[in-house]
Amino acid sequence: MKTTSYSILLLLLIFSCEYEDKQSAMPEIENKNEATQHTGDSSWTHNEYKSTELSIDITNHNLKNFSIQINRKKDSLNLDLNELNIPWKTPEVTWINYQMICISNWWSGPFGRYIFIPLNNKLDNYIYLDKDIEIADSLTNRIVYVDTVIYESKLVLIAENLINRKKKTIEIKVPTEIDYYPFYDSLSLRNSSLYIWIKGKPRNFVIKSIN
Repeated sequence: MKTTSYSILLLLLIFSCEYEDKQSAMPEIENKNEATQHTGDSSWTHNEYKSTELSIDITNHNLKNFSIQINRKKDSLNLDLNELNIPWKTPEVTWINYQMICISNWWSGPFGRYIFIPLNNKLDNYIYLDKDIEIADSLTNRIVYVDTVIYESKLVLIAENLINRKKKTIEIKVPTEIDYYPFYDSLSLRNSSLYIWIKGKPRNFVIKSIN
């Protein structure tokens, strides 16, 4: 009985520490404004994020286009999604840390399409990958996405560090008994490893080179 109680207490402590780490990496949204209706048409602008130094507004142009306006002190960046050929559903801020903004612009099942805006230098750059992204980690700014699927042969995944743009290619053989995309159960990132579960069994791939 004592062993069981000790195990439960240990699990609670581990979960609590992980939760606190995630919270410390995410600046709190200080204010989120109501949508502002534009005069003369049915477009509107919604303030997605606002702090003392950073503001993010998303404008819906009559359901025909979306634009994202980012302001930070004297810097600003405007992304017109139609002009940039970036597909959209309903763009929204997914997470923000001190180095990166992550905005989801499209999603389908477990996968998503995201726009990443680095915050280290001037606001004059963005990262967009037209790939099925399964993991976009707010703590480490690392992502994992499907790069290539070779029918009945192999699946090629890419683990990438968005800060230094280093990449690691991971190939897994497609199990013949699994006939549904993406041919694995789930993925998870732990420190310098990527774990891939296939048929309930994990495989460990070292990705320390991208750190």
